[in-house]
Amino acid sequence: MSLDFKIPDDDKSIIEEAYNVRNIWVHNNGRKNQKLVEYLGLDTKDIGQLFTINETYLHKVTQCLSSIQKQFHKLVLKKFT
Repeated sequence: MSLDFKIPDDDKSIIEEAYNVRNIWVHNNGRKNQKLVEYLGLDTKDIGQLFTINETYLHKVTQCLSSIQKQFHKLVLKKFT
């Protein structure tokens, strides 16, 4: 569509982290693994511990994705209307 669509580095980090957390819940029953521990800079003793998703974390991720969606929507409307 040739849109000038840029995602800020902070938002990219939030999305990447959310993707890793999603993988932990889908593929590892919510238990922290070596890859997530390394990515988040956690102590290796956290491996195998349950990764808790709280309301604050969920709000941060949904706000980020909503912001990106709005930006994309705005650019599409600007280009095609």
